[in-house]
Amino acid sequence: MSCDCLEKLEKKLVDEGIQFSNRKIMKARLRSIFAFEKNKMVRRPCIEMIVQLEGLKKEKTVEIAHGHCPFCGTLYETKEGGES
Repeated sequence: MSCDCLEKLEKKLVDEGIQFSNRKIMKARLRSIFAFEKNKMVRRPCIEMIVQLEGLKKEKTVEIAHGHCPFCGTLYETKEGGES
């Protein structure tokens, strides 16, 4: 199952004239990744984690996808059709 919370929130930030640093938000795009659900590509919200790997000096950024929508709680499915 999928929800449209990302799109709704992005639209709401623009449509309601929300301000950030005393300036109106003209366009909003929440951090997300693309995943497969029932043979179609869908957006999933994600968080970023910065890690330091053994033997490397440079940090690496890793995106971690949510298994549930963080806004409405809808459970996302995996590409095999099961729960994530």
